[in-house]
Amino acid sequence: RILRKKRSKFFWNKVQKISKTILLVSISSLDFGIGHFTRLNRLKKLLKNNFKIKHIVFKNIKKNHKKKNAYLDLKKIYQILIGNLNNYNYIIFDITHPFIFKNNKIIKEITELIENKNKFFFFYDDVNQSLTSRIYTKKKLNIIIPYFYEKNELKQNTKDNYLLGTNYFPLEKLSKKIKVNKKDILITFGGSDLNNFTLLILNFLSKKFSNKKITVLIGDYFSQQTLRKILKFKKTIKNLNIIQRKNRIIDIIYNHKIIFTSSGLTKYEALSLKKKIFILFKTKKE
Repeated sequence: RILRKKRSKFFWNKVQKISKTILLVSISSLDFGIGHFTRLNRLKKLLKNNFKIKHIVFKNIKKNHKKKNAYLDLKKIYQILIGNLNNYNYIIFDITHPFIFKNNKIIKEITELIENKNKFFFFYDDVNQSLTSRIYTKKKLNIIIPYFYEKNELKQNTKDNYLLGTNYFPLEKLSKKIKVNKKDILITFGGSDLNNFTLLILNFLSKKFSNKKITVLIGDYFSQQTLRKILKFKKTIKNLNIIQRKNRIIDIIYNHKIIFTSSGLTKYEALSLKKKIFILFKTKKE
């Protein structure tokens, strides 16, 4: 079975023998969505009984390369890390994004942290290693790439330690008291859906499958304008249920037969439950 939390526990149990303190660093915002935060928050739940853990979440950083004080916004990451590093032996980053790590000043400062601190650094990265390929250090990096990938896609640096594949993807367990109320279709496109995929799919389903039981999962950063447009589909789709993400996503997925989603965390959760998935990609690289 491809996605099992037990497998990923093997590595983290080894970590316990050395240290009991972990600093998690992630990002969550309109521009970046909630995927980075969600992944580390699950990791926190997985390890909380055996570790002292702090989770720092950056919520106000925006993707604006032309902004004059963009570097000052990014520098907050560095400054907050400096203030916390001494209390933690393991630092796990999940903030990989070209906007952040194309900034040479930030890369230089984070590299200096790695060089000057006797800590163990872990970085969630993509297959192209957008972040870690820009960190030039003699020290060993621990690079986590928890995705499906082709072997010829990945070039490994011999000095670094790689944690590869879906064994390192933290999954939630289904609730023991989950209520089974099967519906046909779930539409979920992350925390913000800046591409308006939710509206695109609703428009398609309203013309051909308006008789189906359809659920739309609203992310934390959906705009009011988008919400109003979604609500209008209640006129054409009789069994349209619109919910906010209060319940755990794994339980919501379980109660649906077909999932429309983007190329994020949800597809792995849906695959673990053997659901039929339709994935809309934001870019050709995905």
